[in-house]
Amino acid sequence: MNETILMRLGWFTHHDEYASYLTTVETVMSEPTYANRVTQIVNQLNDIDNMISDSRQNSMADMVGDIRVNYSQHIRNLHLDGNKLEDELSDIMQLPIRYSRYRQRRSVSRFLGS
Repeated sequence: MNETILMRLGWFTHHDEYASYLTTVETVMSEPTYANRVTQIVNQLNDIDNMISDSRQNSMADMVGDIRVNYSQHIRNLHLDGNKLEDELSDIMQLPIRYSRYRQRRSVSRFLGS
């Protein structure tokens, strides 16, 4: 799970900061309250990724029965939800987001802080 958290924030083993950030994640995850919330966030981000993938596959149809579907708005909303969850994860971990799957800009390198 700890490596997954860092990957969710865009940090990978080839980054110089990886080892120290992994220690930070291990420390935070040793606190049960944080560990539970972080696990929920990671699971929600996985769900969002799956929904984005499904939406892209389904976006070829603009109508389902008599209902007109706006997949681009749906995908935008999923990206917004993912963005908020990434920010929360970054804030809990007190680590910057290096890369975001949900933002337009590729490199973010910040965290909200308290």
